[in-house]
Amino acid sequence: MKYFSIHRPVMIGSYPKSQKVLEIKNFDSSEFIDSIGRQAWSWIEYEKPLTEKEADDYELLPEVRAGAAEDVKGAEV
Repeated sequence: MKYFSIHRPVMIGSYPKSQKVLEIKNFDSSEFIDSIGRQAWSWIEYEKPLTEKEADDYELLPEVRAGAAEDVKGAEV
């Protein structure tokens, strides 16, 4: 699961270590990211999703994958 850091590049102490990190990508400057609709400084990819609290505590926004909203709308309850 990929998360974007919107306030700073990912560095020591700026991300939770509760899940296995697969990859970190810091940008030279903030870039507009279509999947979150705003600027971000970097992304970090985890093997498994973080809890909502972990993401909030570290100001990380989860990537919204194309089709995810449609999947939710079309799901039967």
